[in-house]
Amino acid sequence: MNHNVCNGFLEALGLLNSGVNHGCEYTLEFLPKAASLDDALALYYASMSTSRVPAQPAAAWDIQTESLPTAWTGELEAILHRWFFAQEFSPSADCAADVVARFLKRLRETVGDSSAHRVQVSPPMWYECVWEDYAFDGTIDRWLLHLGFSD
Repeated sequence: MNHNVCNGFLEALGLLNSGVNHGCEYTLEFLPKAASLDDALALYYASMSTSRVPAQPAAAWDIQTESLPTAWTGELEAILHRWFFAQEFSPSADCAADVVARFLKRLRETVGDSSAHRVQVSPPMWYECVWEDYAFDGTIDRWLLHLGFSD
């Protein structure tokens, strides 16, 4: 249930940040079942394609991960504030800190004590103009938080 709540938050904030010449895509996705986080990310990115480019092998994405501190919510708070409220078309809101805190609470309820990782890729095809991806590695499930901006 919290997964859906998180995506509701993300969809609404993406719509609020969209402008006349761009769109924002913020999602929290389950990663494929795999033996490790690296394998799950490889399966996820290798399954992507566009109308012009077929799915490419994971090696073509040059997937790199960097572990975030155990107390990752503090680091993610600043990142989310930037994506939600500091873009060119972002809404100005006196409640920005509260919105970010509420989203982080729902995210934490969803991913539990998962470890968090910054994910960097060099896409072999169109992905987004600008993006940040974060993976959460739990004991049962894994998730990818995608924050993207495209024109």
